[in-house]
Amino acid sequence: VTVANGNLVITATDAPYSGKAYRSGKVESKWSKQYGRWEIRAKLPGTQGTWPAIWLLPDTQNNPWPSQGEIDIMENRGDKPHIITSAYHWGPNSQGRKFLTDKLEIFQEDRLVDFTNSFHTFAVVWNDQELRFFVDDNQHFSIDNDSTGGFLANQTARVEINLNVAVGGDYLGSEQPDKTSNWPQQMLIDYVRVYERTRQ
Repeated sequence: VTVANGNLVITATDAPYSGKAYRSGKVESKWSKQYGRWEIRAKLPGTQGTWPAIWLLPDTQNNPWPSQGEIDIMENRGDKPHIITSAYHWGPNSQGRKFLTDKLEIFQEDRLVDFTNSFHTFAVVWNDQELRFFVDDNQHFSIDNDSTGGFLANQTARVEINLNVAVGGDYLGSEQPDKTSNWPQQMLIDYVRVYERTRQ
């Protein structure tokens, strides 16, 4: 994890580390917050086997996952550079986990946008009744309290922001890193902004 040319840079490589075939990085904020708008401008890596993610999670030492929810602002499979997903996970424990998710493709001039070619802004607006997910200020997904069986209104824990590039993992299904993958790969983060809701 480095800072270069005004960007936070998270690099994934195939250089072995600590008995693992790959190494990468993760940034987790110590500052936490409940409700508001989280907005992150980022450029994604792009090769088979990468799993970049921008997500919000409470302190799991005090709130076992997913008893106080998990908000996935953006996730991507490296073999599908034209698709991002957003999701919400909740439940009493990992065995009782439920989730809602949605995927997004964007067309510009009749061509699919490749999220690895340029920066895009990923955002979520969260309150006790709704989650709304945005890409480049266009809402593409929403979840209301009723669709979570009232869980969203009872999610009281503050969340930390997580920025990372995983290599391999369940989210990728069969598309794990292999000999066709190109290394190193980088996720560039231009900024992270968190907004307080204005109350009248």
